[in-house]
Amino acid sequence: GGLSSKANIKYDSLYLEAVKILEQFEKQNINKFNKSVREYIISRKKTCFQQFILRTLKYKTYRNIKFKNNLINKSGDIIIKNNFYKNNRAINYFSEMKKIKKLILNFLKNKKNIKIALYGYGVVGKSIEYFLNYKGYKNLLIFDDKISNVKLRKNIFDFKSIKKRKLLYVDKFLICVPHLNDYKDIYSKLLYSGINKKKIMKSLI
Repeated sequence: GGLSSKANIKYDSLYLEAVKILEQFEKQNINKFNKSVREYIISRKKTCFQQFILRTLKYKTYRNIKFKNNLINKSGDIIIKNNFYKNNRAINYFSEMKKIKKLILNFLKNKKNIKIALYGYGVVGKSIEYFLNYKGYKNLLIFDDKISNVKLRKNIFDFKSIKKRKLLYVDKFLICVPHLNDYKDIYSKLLYSGINKKKIMKSLI
């Protein structure tokens, strides 16, 4: 059981496997696709990879996790062709995890007692919540637009029900969604609600 159970790891690994499947499909049909189709496949590969990274933030000991799909070697190198990041650089899982965690912690400036809001409580939101709790950040508020879909707790709120005055007391906002378009929508919503853009973390994806 628990977050690092074999079932969770296997499910999260499916997103990395999806990148490999798309890579094989791309290779087999490279001469059949026009530019727009190729760009779409590349964007899907990038989305699946980012989903995999964000989902695995929740594992405390990610360096010791064994992914059974053989797409990550012992050094953390990911055995997929990267044509979705700049320079087609090789991707290392440990480096990617370290980079994202550093972005989050630098944004919070190691201030454990500040009031932090996570906007979005799907898989990504829960993953970031576990990571922050593990790092000692306990003063969390959680906003979601689909509050009926999550288990109610005293710190989970439907964003539409929050008074503007309460929002202004929040020190930092992390938008926890897996897609850039959703991030942009929520970012605009927060700005419209009077939140200073310096309080909103830049997209992790």
